[in-house]
Amino acid sequence: MEIPRGKPYEPPVRPLPARPAQDRAAAPVRSRADAGFAVPRPADPARRQVAPSHARPSGNPTSGQLPSIVADRPRSSFEPHLTLIRSNGTRYRITEFPALVGKGSAANVRIGGNTAISRVHASIAFLGTGFSIEDKASTNGTGINGNALAPGERVKLNDGDRITLGDEDFIVEIK
Repeated sequence: MEIPRGKPYEPPVRPLPARPAQDRAAAPVRSRADAGFAVPRPADPARRQVAPSHARPSGNPTSGQLPSIVADRPRSSFEPHLTLIRSNGTRYRITEFPALVGKGSAANVRIGGNTAISRVHASIAFLGTGFSIEDKASTNGTGINGNALAPGERVKLNDGDRITLGDEDFIVEIK
């Protein structure tokens, strides 16, 4: 295509195809309220309350206007806690119950370095009078003092018990 000299180049324009009139009439215009959205109502100026100028805070808030911060309750040595002692000497102190034990991110007590332990292997609970353990349908099973637990079975734990998770043993220490 040859461009004539002296005139700026304008690309050819193709007109858009016209849509049939029935398509435009088929979709009625709907408001946000008709579509199910919550539409905020304008504020009623008669109901608007303005604080007097002397009651408005100016600049920094006073200590009475700040929220109070309550420190976390310190853990007492009298509160129940259980410690699992791994065969390599690693100690897992459990103070919040129920506690999920496993190697996955959903577990509260994460035990890494052992492929025989499931992502969520077992649950340890405090029932008011003592601790208990429950197998969470783990792949390689849970045992206590050499006895295998059925999935979902809950057994009371005592100080000195030997828990087997997969192929690794843990000693229970209750204080």
